[in-house]
Amino acid sequence: MAQIQSAFPNAVNDFRASWKNLFITDIVYKIIAFVILTTAVSIAFRIMLSISGRTVLADEDILYFLLEPVGWICLIVVGALWLGIFALEQAALMGILYAKARQHQMSYIGALQFALVWSRPVLLLTARIIVLVLLAVTPFLVVAGVVYFSLLTQFDINYYLAERPPAFLFALALGAIIIIAIVIILLRMVTGWFFALPLVLFEGIDPFKALSISLERVHGQRLLILRWILGWAVITLLLSAIITALVIGLAHLVVPAATGSLPLLTIMIGVTLLLWIGTNLFVNLLGTTSFSAMLFNLYRYYGSPGDLEKMRPQYEHAKQNKPAIKLTRKKVLVATLAGIALSIAAGLAAMYGVQSEDRAEIIAHRGASATAPENTMAAVKQAITDQADWVEIDVQETADGEVVVFHDSDFMKTANIDLKIWDATMADLANIDIGSHFNARFNAERVPTLRQVLAA
Repeated sequence: MAQIQSAFPNAVNDFRASWKNLFITDIVYKIIAFVILTTAVSIAFRIMLSISGRTVLADEDILYFLLEPVGWICLIVVGALWLGIFALEQAALMGILYAKARQHQMSYIGALQFALVWSRPVLLLTARIIVLVLLAVTPFLVVAGVVYFSLLTQFDINYYLAERPPAFLFALALGAIIIIAIVIILLRMVTGWFFALPLVLFEGIDPFKALSISLERVHGQRLLILRWILGWAVITLLLSAIITALVIGLAHLVVPAATGSLPLLTIMIGVTLLLWIGTNLFVNLLGTTSFSAMLFNLYRYYGSPGDLEKMRPQYEHAKQNKPAIKLTRKKVLVATLAGIALSIAAGLAAMYGVQSEDRAEIIAHRGASATAPENTMAAVKQAITDQADWVEIDVQETADGEVVVFHDSDFMKTANIDLKIWDATMADLANIDIGSHFNARFNAERVPTLRQVLAA
């Protein structure tokens, strides 16, 4: 109990005394993460486009890509990059906290240098964690894949989402069980390996032994660590939810009042978005840095040798063994500005060629699908009556070569008929009622041809 009483106030005091350097360090790493991860995700989408052979991808194309081996590799690489940056960030933040515990002051430059010295063992530890996590969760993901392909591929996915047949509910229940099992395993891993990073940083433990030694140090204390982690997570999420709700409430007050003027509306939306981004950045900074304070003090009181002096040799090693790149305020500032400039350039490139006309255009999604069955002549004509500027439709080809307007791969959702659109002929379509599922008064609706829609 005495340790608990010491750990919490010390974590709060450490945070209060060092929050400026903690925040600056965290901001630098967030910029690093943004630049690196944005580039990695862009490369992943380029790979997607090259594999698909298309210039535009639908949401289903992205989903199917992520279910393929190449997609898995892209996900793992992006996830590994994020986790590596996060581990280095935590190393830098804990360097600041250790200096504070020894009545010293470490600047953000010193923190970045500290993490740079220990980057190799920290990244090796991160790589080992990634491999072990993948080995642990892969069997469950395989089972999830088997469940999906066994229960949810006979018909179009929109049928399962709209009608929710027993097979869908059964797959949903199995999915929930799989997710719960994965969460339990990950929580056991997190609590068991909780002290691994500080063990590497402050005791010089080999990264390939740190996980097993951490398991020994947390013996009998897993529940305590889990309570700390869950408490931190609940407080952080609650704070984020409150701030988001306040910003949304403010937006509901100021944005509608500006709808009479497009420039004023643009300004109000921009101010609201900036406020939302700023407040969420603050919550994120608070969450990340407070996690470091929690981790360091839990290690100090439950997982360390119990004496700061015993950690000193490793800390001094980091101070004395400078890496090849010596960081200075100027270098960090230049690199930060360069990263921000690259991000702005990428944003401007994405916006290039976008017209900002002083008007809004109304597009009827699959016709007036709120008042008529989607992709039918009734929906198209209602959209014209409603004076929509455009009608968005989906086109597919029948077995006899006719281009028709239809979205799903089969008729399960619209007519409860197990027939693929590309296996159907126009004679088949003449007998399929695709309107009654929406409302009985649309029982005469049939799959229209593209020619009919364009004529209308």
